[in-house]
Order: sequence, then C-alpha cells, then structure tokens
Amino acid sequence: MLLELDDKSRYSGRVELILGPMFSGKTTEMLRRLKRHQLANCSCRIVKYLKDTRFSNDQVSTHDRQMQEAIGATQIRDVMDKILDADVIAIDEGQFFNDIAESCEDLANMGKVVIVSALDGDYNRKRFKTILALCPMAEEVCKLNSVCTRCGADAPFSKRLTSNTEQEVIGGSEMYTALCRSCYLSTFECQSPPKCLKIARIELILGPVFSGKTSELLRRQNRHALAGRICKLIHYKKKAVDENHLIPLLSHSSQSITAETVSDVMDCLRDCQVVAIDDAQFFADVVTCAERLANMDKIVIVASLDGDFNRKEFNNEVLELYPLAEEITKLHAVCTECGVDASFSSSSTTDQASLLDRAYKAVCRKCYTATASHSICDSVSRMPLKNVNS
Repeated sequence: MLLELDDKSRYSGRVELILGPMFSGKTTEMLRRLKRHQLANCSCRIVKYLKDTRFSNDQVSTHDRQMQEAIGATQIRDVMDKILDADVIAIDEGQFFNDIAESCEDLANMGKVVIVSALDGDYNRKRFKTILALCPMAEEVCKLNSVCTRCGADAPFSKRLTSNTEQEVIGGSEMYTALCRSCYLSTFECQSPPKCLKIARIELILGPVFSGKTSELLRRQNRHALAGRICKLIHYKKKAVDENHLIPLLSHSSQSITAETVSDVMDCLRDCQVVAIDDAQFFADVVTCAERLANMDKIVIVASLDGDFNRKEFNNEVLELYPLAEEITKLHAVCTECGVDASFSSSSTTDQASLLDRAYKAVCRKCYTATASHSICDSVSRMPLKNVNS
C-alpha cells in the first residue's frame, strides 16, 4: 500500500510496540498511553481483533474489565477509512493481524501515532505470525512481565493449560497462565514448582547503528563482574574491534573471546555465570545458543541491530529472541541528518552483512523515508560519522 507523504507527517508519526505474555497489562498500558493523547485533545481510535468477543463485540477490554469503544477487524487495511481521521491509533492483540507491519508503517508515515499491544510469542515461545516484523520499524519497543502463577517471580512467558495445539486460540485465565523461566521449563519435566532463586535470564539490547548497544552491554556485564561473577564477552570474529571505543572490562572476572558461531565456544562458557554477546546479528546460531545458555542457569546479555538498512530481519532471525527473553531494551541514536532521536539505520551499501560501520548512518523516520523515496535532504549532516562499534 503506497501512501502520499507530506513534510509535516514525516516529522510526527511513530510506532510504539508493547509486548509481553498473557496477563502482563499490555492492553492496560496501551489504554494509558492513549489516554494521555486524549487529554491533549488528540483524536483517537482503537482497533480490536474481530474474533475476540470474550467481553464485547465493539469494545476493547482489559482483564479487569476496563472497557473502551473499538473498531473490530481481521485486517487493518479493511478499516483504514474509519481510522484515517484520527491523530492516534491504538491496535490491541496486534499478533493476530497479518498486515500489522505494513499497516502501522503506512499510518506512521502519514503522521499518525500508532500504539500496538501484542503477544511476542505463543504458548511454545515461538513468534506470532508477523508481529516481530514490526520491531525494526518501531521507534519504541517495550516488553512487560506478568507474575508467575506458580512461584510469584516475574513471568515473561505464557503457558497454555489445554491440549489444543493451534497457535490462535483466544482465551483468558481458564486457558492460559503466566510463568517464569524455571517454572515454564519444569512444567515439561513434571517437576514441582522450583524455589526460583536462579538468576538465569536473557536480556536483549536492540537499536540502530551508533545507539550505544555495545556500551550498554558492557555496562551491564561490568556490574556483574564487579559483584564477583565470572563473565565472558563474545565478539564476532570477522569484525575488527576498535579498542579506543570499547568500555574496558573492569574485573579479572571478565574475559573477551572471538568466534564465528557461539557454538564454537560453548565449552569455554561452561564455568561462567554471565555471557555477553555483541553484534549478535552476525551469529547464525545466536537464538538457539542464547536459549541453551539461559537454561544452563546463566545470565545472557545480547546486543544486536534489530533490523538491516531496509528495516528487515537479519538472516539469522535474531528477533526470534523476543519471545525467549526476559527483558528487551531498544536504544536510540541521534539522526545524522536533523539531530532528533534516530530509530533506524540507513546505508550506502547493498550488502546486509557489511561489517564496515562507516557504510551506515542512523536516521529518524522522516529522514529514512526521504532516503527511501530517493529524496535528498537539503540539510547537511550535523556531525561526521565515526567508525565506532555500535
């Protein structure tokens, strides 16, 4: 769907994506954000999934029965004519809409604020249809947690209580429960609920180039190193690391290693408690290895681009970590064209796997759209690009 853009719309549009398991308050958070815009006299519309009739046919509802009028649909494009007059559009249960990514992109490029709440994974912690395709296109991504119904810890995962194996099964507490990692795994092994004193988790740090992903990864790792935990940092072997731009490892408990795949160094990671993986978009096995390490009771901190210069998923499908992670953080860079927050990477090369940072720059939605439509911005870059790591 190709929409005409004007200069004003390119400045104001944005996509906010709220992810999480069942019972994490996604719809409540969506409505909270929407209310802020309503109080600022913005016109707002809500789109709900038409087949979700648990509480109402024409209202969206939270689990504690907060209700607001909504437009039902199975495809966003089918109700475009009903929502285009709004400044802010909220979409509930975004995981069920097959056209969620392209529709949100079109709306944001028209100057709309689009707020989407969605499950990031199904009851098997597998990606839900096309929702993860929206992640590289969103300015903001957050993941909420529930409370584990077995032990009371933070719960990032949903577990189905019935034997139905279809991915799309709409239901509430009679059909689903929220679990932490330990309790989720123990349900498959018929174990009693654990005490959940383990620290195992996956932390996912995402963002465009020059957003400080590596710096944030090292900051988190160094906190653990200073607490006496054994830490190991994995760099991608084929990428040259500029030591002048790396935060130093602050403890002898930290070690840095290079590899082409994570599985190549798994034996070296057995004795550590914290594993940090930088430039994860280049590791073909990062998803399976990160999950395996977390299930070995390790803290796994992963820094990665969330999309390439076309805002498409990398070949290793690093976004598969969304439904497997306890925590997700998306960082912003500064747009090299206009100086506002930049959520996207732009490139002067057509090679998705290029390792040269100087071939890329960080841009906002307006400047990205201008570049994508072959329009050259009149403004000159505010600062020269540096060959820095992330």
